[in-house]
Amino acid sequence: MAEPIHGCYERYAQELFADHPRVRRILIRPRPDGPLLAYYLHWDTGIDLTALDELVTAGRASEADFVGAVVGHESHFVHSACGAQLRVLTLCSHAHVLYDLETWRAHSVHRTCPVCRNALFGAVVEFIDIAVEQVEDEEKWRSEMLHRIAHAIRIRMPQVQTEIDAGMVVDHESLSSYASGALKEFRLSLELNINQPENQMGRQAAFERGMEILVGVQVRVAAGEMFSDAEAAEFRRDVVAAIAANTRGLWPYVVESLYAAIGSIDDGWGPACLSRSALQLLRDDYPGADELFDADPEMVEVFAEASDMLRERAPEVEPLLDFEIPQGLPDGHWWWLLPSQLRQQTGR
Repeated sequence: MAEPIHGCYERYAQELFADHPRVRRILIRPRPDGPLLAYYLHWDTGIDLTALDELVTAGRASEADFVGAVVGHESHFVHSACGAQLRVLTLCSHAHVLYDLETWRAHSVHRTCPVCRNALFGAVVEFIDIAVEQVEDEEKWRSEMLHRIAHAIRIRMPQVQTEIDAGMVVDHESLSSYASGALKEFRLSLELNINQPENQMGRQAAFERGMEILVGVQVRVAAGEMFSDAEAAEFRRDVVAAIAANTRGLWPYVVESLYAAIGSIDDGWGPACLSRSALQLLRDDYPGADELFDADPEMVEVFAEASDMLRERAPEVEPLLDFEIPQGLPDGHWWWLLPSQLRQQTGR
């Protein structure tokens, strides 16, 4: 039986990268006992990849033929400044099997959004796809963008929420209304999966937003806001049903949580912890969700691998500041504090 590959290359991505002048696919095993992961090789200097393809096919390629290549992984996000949905390749600092540190540092990266030219965070080496929302009502669009930004702040910096809300003039939604946003995002992801299967970026971005809202719900409940028992049970039941119906939602998110853990040294410890907490809350607090994991042994393996990778990366990252850690998460979410605890133990 062939060894499973995590982070599959979808048909849409294969079509985008067919005969691409700077990108080729590759398999990486970050840990000797870990699973195979799907990644990409990227070159930013002139090289004839058609000739390299022929060498690889013939089994005559050597290490020298890959000089200048870096390893990247596919990711997607909504740019907060303009709302553009960006599907990109980003550098993976951990996957240094084919290049040295100087090659990685010298590789060209994109620093600005191709749509609005505002700052772009993360080591983006290639834009795969760009989707720009059609703005018919600029005021409505601006309000929605402020809500997106405020949502991210509610999760990561709850202590300054009052000031942020006042400064942005963002209405504080009721907990029920806020939580319903998760269902909206999960159902949008499902709708895109059914009606626009080629729109991988859109459906994964919607699913990711839904998972982040689950963390936000936990933060707000811990701060004293309450569901009724009936509302809480119905919400959790609906979340699990929406996720179970979407065969292309949970699995890519679990894989992305592993990618986030692997790349946490450069891409940030907070995002890796956020996705890990969202998955843990889903498993622990949403009846029936555990069965979605246990039904797929590969998903269970990748989920465990993400935890192992967080433990491995923790000694190498800067501890998060207090205001960067969501308040009210269960004590079992050890990953947020692990870098700080390790620093205290070693006296660094």
